[in-house]
Amino acid sequence: MEVQNIQDIENKIIKRRHRPLKEERFVKERQDLIEKLNMIIGINDKNNSVFLYELEKEIVKQKVRENIPLIQKYYKCGSWNYFKNRENASEVGLIKSVYNNSGYIITSKKRVISLDDKKKQCNELYFIKSNK
Repeated sequence: MEVQNIQDIENKIIKRRHRPLKEERFVKERQDLIEKLNMIIGINDKNNSVFLYELEKEIVKQKVRENIPLIQKYYKCGSWNYFKNRENASEVGLIKSVYNNSGYIITSKKRVISLDDKKKQCNELYFIKSNK
């Protein structure tokens, strides 16, 4: 009797999830959301970079906050730092997570620019679409 139970356990079929992932279900919607975020942060085909201080403006943050329900619907984002740690979370981190999950590579470079006739060192972020 016990030998038969062990064989049944070994031969047991492992159940697989047949439901498609959000990545597969929401391809068009994700693309539309990325285009909307591109318009918000000001990147396009010709200009794929933005300064970090521009992303930290309140107008950009508010527009990103308005799209949080769409982000939660189209992405598996429960483990993202923005949703795990709400007190210290930044919308810049949320933007980076969305782009990373959508197949973009984000690199940064320190640049010296002049703001208000003063030279400042700022981070410039580059959003590069990977071919995966």
